Amino acid sequence: MHKWIQIALIFLFPLLISAQQSLSNNGRFSIEFARGCAPMTVKITELDTLGNVPRQYSYFEGSGVTSSTRFTYDTIGNYRIVQTIDGILDDTLSIEVIASLPPEILITKCDNFEILVQSLDTYYDSVRLYFGGADSITLQPEQVISYQFNDEGIQTYALKGLLNNADEICQTIIQETTPIAQIRPPTILSAAVKETCSDIYSLYLSLDSVQAEVDYSIILSQTNFTTIYDGFLTTTHPVFGNISFELADYCIQVLVSDPCNNTVIESNPFCSTPSSLSLSPFETLYSTYEGASIYVNLDQVSSGFFEIKRRFEGGNFEARGNQDGSFSDPIGSSARKYFYQIDYRDSCGSVLFSAETHPPLIEAEETQDNDYEVFFISAQNSLGAFIEANYQVGNDGAFAWGEVNSNSFQISLDASNGVPRQQLSVQSNYGSGLQLMSNTLNLKYELVVYVPNAFTPNRDGLNDKLEFFGAPSENASVKIYSQWGQTVYQSTNLNEGWDGRVAGSIAPAGNYLYEILFETSEGEKLRQRGTFVIIIN
Repeated sequence: MHKWIQIALIFLFPLLISAQQSLSNNGRFSIEFARGCAPMTVKITELDTLGNVPRQYSYFEGSGVTSSTRFTYDTIGNYRIVQTIDGILDDTLSIEVIASLPPEILITKCDNFEILVQSLDTYYDSVRLYFGGADSITLQPEQVISYQFNDEGIQTYALKGLLNNADEICQTIIQETTPIAQIRPPTILSAAVKETCSDIYSLYLSLDSVQAEVDYSIILSQTNFTTIYDGFLTTTHPVFGNISFELADYCIQVLVSDPCNNTVIESNPFCSTPSSLSLSPFETLYSTYEGASIYVNLDQVSSGFFEIKRRFEGGNFEARGNQDGSFSDPIGSSARKYFYQIDYRDSCGSVLFSAETHPPLIEAEETQDNDYEVFFISAQNSLGAFIEANYQVGNDGAFAWGEVNSNSFQISLDASNGVPRQQLSVQSNYGSGLQLMSNTLNLKYELVVYVPNAFTPNRDGLNDKLEFFGAPSENASVKIYSQWGQTVYQSTNLNEGWDGRVAGSIAPAGNYLYEILFETSEGEKLRQRGTFVIIIN
């Protein structure tokens, strides 16, 4: 059953319809109302006693005359109806046509599916709400009334602005609300006070939940109790600027009110001691490579701004604009090592805090064919030490993985992980599953034909041939030169090897040079040169 409670005024449903008509200046004619919402139709009632004298009307300036006593105004504005008799102006009546705007009301939710409705409207003479069936309430300006629904779930109601002597002419607005069974205080997960200008502070809250259209109060307790905020909350991470704050211990508490029953429920208190960290806007600072950009995570600030500067290794810091929170910064190359310098400036322009950050960074130095020494620089941020770091190297899904245990480590490229290019990067893992990515290096896998550094062509069945292993295709040739540059052997079949003979005789012992020309499976032509030794036992 619906329940009504009158709070502010005496009458529940005031009488708005008046039998009084709006009279013309000379009383020759009248209309039902002189002020209404567009589209507004007027119907003239002729009141004079002039009998059958022809009367004509002009309904707005510049219009022609007509004998019709009915006219509809579709456009808002102020108009004058002019009555003429035998072409002579006889009487006038001024009217106003206004827009049919949604009335302004405030709904606050209470326990047990009850709501408190207050009229904040100054546009209409009164406001009417229809809740379905015979349930409706009419509110005068600033009047407050409560209404109770039968249950929870989305409830639809109609809202209409009313004008004196023009009842029901304005548009009906359909709106929704969701009553609640019980008001619950939120749990404060965290709170931080940060200096946003010299001696001006903001409170950053993190709550587990908020309820829509519920009345909250945020209380700060230090030397005195201060109400920081009173009203609705639409986010679980509200920020309240320009608060009164002392550099001393503080407690924060959220109060939730049930205005229908005049009760208040308190949340858990959150108490803390301010420190340079709790006052800093860099509590969650970190950066990570993300494809063609670097993501920099910053606290969101409600006043002031972050001034961003960036450099790559070997370069100078350059301005990257201003931000009020986290951002993605496009970069020229994902292989470069980038560094950021960030100043937090208050709304007065002064630098209050400064910080530097960079993602995990790597560089690689080739020590021999396909072997690299990798140098690793840990990320700089507010997260502390990483839990673990791992590298990956390869391409097209064929990656090898390994753990990073020091500032430098060795890797060997394997052809099975992709040729001719392989990508190397490092992933640092932090608490809560956060992963920060390093720059990505492009390493070239060098296709190498394996050639022994010595052989013994003495036909004892051991190491009698100089063999060639690992050519990527059949398109290959080899030439062998003596130490004086003479060609002693050449072939287009690397599989047969060289038995060490020149013109039927074993070549002299000593140093020789080889040159191999081969073609990769992608059609790239490569040259490999080296030396070996013939040993005669």
